[in-house]
Amino acid sequence: CRMYVESEELNCQGRKGHVYEDLVLKNIYLHDMSNDNPDPNVHYYNLMDYVQFLQPQGSDIDKFHRSGEIQIFGNKALAKLSGSRFNRTVFNTIASDVKSELQRYGTSLVGLNINGFGAPIGNYRRNESEAMERSLDLKKYLMKQKLTNRNDLNVSWLAEDWDSISSLVAGSGMNLREAVVDIIKSIDVVNGREREIQNIGHGMPYEYMNRFIFPKVYRIKYTLTFRHDGFDSNSAMQHLGSNPATMTLGELYATAGFYKKGSREYNDIVDLTARLFPDNAEANINAAGVALTRNDVTLAHKYLKRWETDPRAYCNMGLLYLSEGNRDKAEVYLKMAKAAGVKQADNALNELMKLK
Repeated sequence: CRMYVESEELNCQGRKGHVYEDLVLKNIYLHDMSNDNPDPNVHYYNLMDYVQFLQPQGSDIDKFHRSGEIQIFGNKALAKLSGSRFNRTVFNTIASDVKSELQRYGTSLVGLNINGFGAPIGNYRRNESEAMERSLDLKKYLMKQKLTNRNDLNVSWLAEDWDSISSLVAGSGMNLREAVVDIIKSIDVVNGREREIQNIGHGMPYEYMNRFIFPKVYRIKYTLTFRHDGFDSNSAMQHLGSNPATMTLGELYATAGFYKKGSREYNDIVDLTARLFPDNAEANINAAGVALTRNDVTLAHKYLKRWETDPRAYCNMGLLYLSEGNRDKAEVYLKMAKAAGVKQADNALNELMKLK
């Protein structure tokens, strides 16, 4: 059976009311655990007993990141600056973000990564030389400000960001955009790519790019890496309730450990980790396990898609196919997981044999 909640909004002050219907539970398994003699024709099992939950590994699980972007070409005041004035403006922008995070108890900045992206305006060789000088000059300035440890400060600059240009052109309404994208793909920058674009459509596509595309790619992107020191259970619970995005992956899993596996609180935290850390394998594989226990195979597919060939995901992949009724694929994945020593996969295989 399924469970729905219907709520009615009454007419008020001339506004028309509405009736809302929300699906709360897709499936409710009705099994009377007090019955000593359950139906012998029905096979009962709890998927939570077979889902594999991994412990996140790596040196980065005790850190969290904040990213930002500074538009240069679109910022007339900043675009006119150079040298120390430009560096000071960039520093002040980043320092403002750092300050807001450091107000949280026990937070420290442990790394800063800056990537500058230029536009193809003028000579490529000169742009490349200026990009190198600008990145070195900015790094020296930031090192003097002691924003973070110099060993954890990385600054790079891409002279001409043609990858972004190609994507923006392809998604624009510009005339001859397919021809421009083809030129970008087939002609190297040093072999006259920009000149070829200027020669098509009487120069109108290039003029459009110069006005609407190039300003968008001329920018600075930065990533700040923070760590919490002296983080205890009380701090973790406070962060989880107020701003979980400031928690590290390790802290989120430590907080989830306060609850029983399979509980609503545990499942919600594990699901949150995958959304906050979309590039972490363990977070996605675990969130897929939670989705399976909630009978949401669509969400489980989404979480496992990138990791279906990862041995760490074999057990949950097998359970996913089992939930879909594809027993052959389920058996293949569960056997591979069993061979890797996953106990849950061995138990799930035993249940799979009972279903045959």
